[in-house]
This record gives sequence, structure tokens and C-alpha cells, in this order.
Amino acid sequence: MNIKNSPLSVTHILYLSEKPRVNPFSGAENHVMELVASLAKSGADVELLVMLWNPGQIIDRRLNDLEKKGVKITRHLRRNLTWTNHRLARAIDCWLRLFPLLRARRSRVIHLHLDLIIVPALAYFAGCRNLVLSIHNDEPYYSKLKWKLWFRVLNLWINRFIGITDHVTQYILSVSKMRNSKIRRIYYGVPSIQTVDHAREKLNIPSDAFVVGFIGRLTEQKDLKTLILALKALPHVYGVIIGNGELREELQSFANTHQVKNAHFLGAVADAAQLMKAFDIFCLPSKWEGLGLVLIEAMLARVPIIGSQSGAIPEILGQGRYGQIFETGNVDALVQAIQQAQAAQQNRSELNAQIQRAYDFAIQNFTIDNMARETMSTYQQTLSAHS
Repeated sequence: MNIKNSPLSVTHILYLSEKPRVNPFSGAENHVMELVASLAKSGADVELLVMLWNPGQIIDRRLNDLEKKGVKITRHLRRNLTWTNHRLARAIDCWLRLFPLLRARRSRVIHLHLDLIIVPALAYFAGCRNLVLSIHNDEPYYSKLKWKLWFRVLNLWINRFIGITDHVTQYILSVSKMRNSKIRRIYYGVPSIQTVDHAREKLNIPSDAFVVGFIGRLTEQKDLKTLILALKALPHVYGVIIGNGELREELQSFANTHQVKNAHFLGAVADAAQLMKAFDIFCLPSKWEGLGLVLIEAMLARVPIIGSQSGAIPEILGQGRYGQIFETGNVDALVQAIQQAQAAQQNRSELNAQIQRAYDFAIQNFTIDNMARETMSTYQQTLSAHS
């Protein structure tokens, strides 16, 4: 199938997989959904080519909604091979079937996300030369020699890179040694948050509790053990952990072993950001973080923030102007930050000023219009380089 060529014809490629009790859309996937919808609204010819590992109703509803907004959706479903259950064999089969789809789109801008190995290689060898690659995280392993060498290869294939924060942009520059002109920072566009009334009631949280909350995937990156140990030192604080992930059982066992009775695991909650007002403080204790989209959601919901001194968190928190920052992995420092936040509730003038600064920063810098305009500009630069 040949896709119409125009100055702003772009195909985004994204992996999606739906599993029971796990939200298939993290920050990066939600970003891509917002981006393609905004590009279609601006008049671009936009396609989302979905490598669908495990289909499901949540994914279907989201993709159908995008189609209504003018985004072309091409579902590339992984086949259940009768002769093998091996994951790698099925992945190779999927990639082999993806190759001709990419060849049919080689005159378009191809915007890649998350997969930094297989799909970029397939796109390049399929003859795609208008390649844009977004880097969505500051993975520590990017600094290893084999990844530094791989980024040198990507630098030869990819026409333009996008870093989602200044931190990620500088990190990729440091490991890749590419020219500054090949990469630009484009912040995510975040839709406004419609907070829900009676959020504590919906989450079964006591109305008179002082609540420290977390929303996100339960992974090693998020360093939730530090938060759990801080909650142990503050038994009067009501801790709420919303989300699912591979460490859920381990973290619950960790809390039980350390007799932490005030850490409440709520699992995955639909539209969790809309319930942010249930928290007195939002805490993101990550070991590394390319952006921390939930920080922006907390700002838009006017919820005070405590974040670790890792990755892009200090950048997003304005080096402390928009929220408290504590030393990564330091339980005592997090305990002190929570105590200071609780004390600030008694005299809210400075806290309210900080909340307002954070809100103003979010609505000025993380708009969907800015994201679409700057991304369109990047596509124009990509096309100009090969005209």
C-alpha cells in the first residue's frame, strides 16, 4: 500500500501491548497519542503505525478515538505462530512483515519512539531517509560503551533527534557526540487536568489524613522502597501508591517485612491524574527520569511536589522553585522533606505561591500547541535536508 506523499506526511511507529490489570499507556505512549492528534488537527497527513503485541479493549478505544480525530491508524498485529511459542521468533516474524510497510512509506517522515535498535535499522534499510527519533528517557545504560557506539550508528541514520527535556538532550549529546544542531528539546504537550471532586472518597482515603501519594509504574526506576521506608519513619502520614508493575508483589512484601502499615497499594486506577487532589503531597522518588510526566500533571492539579535529585526532575521542578528536591535514595532527606511539607500546610502563603509558580510554568511550557508547532518545524528541517 502506497501512502500519499505531502510536505508534512508523517508516520509514527509505536509498540503497544495490553495485559490484565496493567495500563498499556505510560507517559511516552500518552505523549505520542496527544502528538499525533495535535498534528492531524494542524492539517498534517498523520499515520500511527501500531506494532500491536497484545490487543485489547483499552487500546482499541484509544485508537478508535484517534481515528475520529483524523489520524490514520495501521495495526500491525503480531501473529500467533503455530510452530513456536518463542517470543523472539514471533518478534522476528513481526519485524519481517514490518519491513515492506516501511518501504511503502520511505518518502514520508518516519517518527520513531522507544525502540532504538530494531525499528530504526528496519527503517533505514527499507530506504527511509526522513527519520526522526524521539528519546523519551535517560536510561543509565546509554552511557555504556556498546550504547555509545550504537548512538554513533544512529547518528549516521537518523536525520533529527528530539529530546523531551534539556537533561535528556544534554545526556544524549554526551553519549553520542553528535552535533548540537541534530537534536532539539521539545517538551511534551499535556492536556489540562479535570480534577474530580471527592477524590478521597473515591479512593477510600480518610478525609482528615495527611496524604503523600505516588502515581506511576511500580518499577526499579521509581525507587519506591525509599518512599516506603520514609513512610515507616512517619507513621502519622497516610501513604498512597497508585499503579501496577513488575515490582508490585515485591514492594508489598518489602512493606510487610519492614512493618510499614501506612503504605497503601491501590493498584492501577483509571484516570488517576484526575484524582491527584486526594494528595496533600505528590512524591516522585525516581533513580532516573527523562521527564516525569506525572510531575506536570501534579502542577496542573495544583498539588505540591517532592521529587528526587535525579535525571530531569530538578529541571522540571526549577531547581526547587516549583517543588522540594531531596537527595536520591536518602530516606532521611525524604522524611525531612515530607515534614517540611506538612509544616508548610499550617502557613500556606509560601506554599500557595510555589503551587502557583508551578502551575504557571506548566501551562506556559507544556502546551499541546507548542509541542505540535515545534515538532512540525523539526519535520520541515528533516525534509529540507533531503530536498
